[in-house]
Amino acid sequence: MIKPLTSNAFTLGVVSMDAGHKNFVEELTQLEALDDVQLSKSFSDWVKTVESDFYDEEKLMDDIDFPDTQAHIAQHAHILSVLHHAEPRVAEGDCALAREIIGLIPEWFETHVSTMDRVLATAVLMARDRTTTPFILPSD
Repeated sequence: MIKPLTSNAFTLGVVSMDAGHKNFVEELTQLEALDDVQLSKSFSDWVKTVESDFYDEEKLMDDIDFPDTQAHIAQHAHILSVLHHAEPRVAEGDCALAREIIGLIPEWFETHVSTMDRVLATAVLMARDRTTTPFILPSD
């Protein structure tokens, strides 16, 4: 069973990221509840949603010229690689593989949010502060 989103663990203070995290957990929970026939039909759509969520986050990194973009993208790419390799097998009915992946994703996601995404969210908030708060030199 996937850990429900009941704490502030996925809330980082950046509305778009927080919404993406909430959506990710909700969709993963829904996917987990499907029977095998529905799962084999829905897995590919979920992979597309994950791709879109990662793209949005990577665009955010680009928008603020985030210095650790490559390491963050590498984590996204690793997960997408696993999902893309599993996708055709799941479509052919290998729901055991899909369920194994669904069972492993939450631990990765929690770690990713608490490390990579937390750093990104801090950078986004700092970048927003720089653009909304004028820089004033102290007077002598």
